[in-house]
Amino acid sequence: MDTYTNKAVPVPMHLQPGGCSAEQAPGQAVFSVSTCWQGGLKSETVCHASVVNGQTLHGEGHRLYSDEPELLGGSGSAPGPQELLLAAFNACLTASYVMAAQAEKVHLDRLKIMTSGTLDVNRFLGLEITGTPGREIVRYVITVSGSGSVSQFEKIHQSVIATSPNRWIIGEGMLIEGDQVIT
Repeated sequence: MDTYTNKAVPVPMHLQPGGCSAEQAPGQAVFSVSTCWQGGLKSETVCHASVVNGQTLHGEGHRLYSDEPELLGGSGSAPGPQELLLAAFNACLTASYVMAAQAEKVHLDRLKIMTSGTLDVNRFLGLEITGTPGREIVRYVITVSGSGSVSQFEKIHQSVIATSPNRWIIGEGMLIEGDQVIT
């Protein structure tokens, strides 16, 4: 079987012999997942071991399923990729909020984050192939109660804005490198 590769890195760099390692960079985290097509617009993603602050975490085997809604050509059998993206955004905000509240010694009674996103799907649907996509917008509302004062909760929220990795990735972006392997 002939294999064509476009400078692809099929194994995450931190798992390659001699590759860059999060173990060599304090404060770095490297996460790895693999996604396989399941037919139609369905996919299954499996989480692999991660390296966080130099320690390998074996959270392997967690599985996530995705399918586009019927209006976008899928069967709606699982959350769509955009819903999973927003779920990851909310989960990261939640973890950041809890950590910031603990640092402020604020006990939380309730924490709920409602997020919605507006996404231009013209290109995905093949409706528009020229021009720049519309501006995507993510809006969230945090509903919280606990032992803190208004100023403490505002300080916690500012900490979340400053420290949530997924909020930063979505809001500011990150370098995305991609390759393709044809076998």
